[in-house]
Amino acid sequence: MLPREKLLIHGPESLKLEELVSIVLNTGVRELDVFKLAHHVTPLLVSNQPTTTLKQQLKEIPGLGEAKIAQILAVIEIAKRIKKKEARIFIQHPQQVVKIFSFLRHRKKEYFYVHLLSARLEHIEFKLLAKGKQSYVLITPKDVIKTALKYNADRIILVHNHPSGNPTPSEHDIKTTQAIDALANLLGIKLLDHIIITKEDYYSFRANNML
Repeated sequence: MLPREKLLIHGPESLKLEELVSIVLNTGVRELDVFKLAHHVTPLLVSNQPTTTLKQQLKEIPGLGEAKIAQILAVIEIAKRIKKKEARIFIQHPQQVVKIFSFLRHRKKEYFYVHLLSARLEHIEFKLLAKGKQSYVLITPKDVIKTALKYNADRIILVHNHPSGNPTPSEHDIKTTQAIDALANLLGIKLLDHIIITKEDYYSFRANNML
């Protein structure tokens, strides 16, 4: 399956970075097809080089012209600006989380995310931990806590979707949440909420006194 098809079917989070870069590049050059070109470009994008240095390194890739270099630099700048905006988000209400994860409303399978926050409830990152089937997704407390520790998150919010349209947590949802909460407390991490999103509604464990 080509990266563009994979993105449309499974979502952008399912793609490797190199596949995402190939979509941005769109086409290859005379010397390299788009996938080989992406293979050359991707390591440069994660090197945290200053823009001027990165631009020079991109020019050294055979066949990579100014138009594609401009595309790459534009995408990097967009990502930087979005990241700055996200860093200023403070999560105070379940509705904020539902808005951030509104892309889950129309998914046909269950996706399980952890939203990572600072002690001041400032957005750090959100990470996809698991993809499941239409009616369930498997996740372990260890997966969640490992991710929280990796990003030095003091607070976490669990988020997943119910394609069935019924936001009520299943017995499995409740037991999983309780297990994650117990492990998080042992390590000084606060589980703030677990939010289940459907096409028309959502369920907050916190708002329903389940946490």
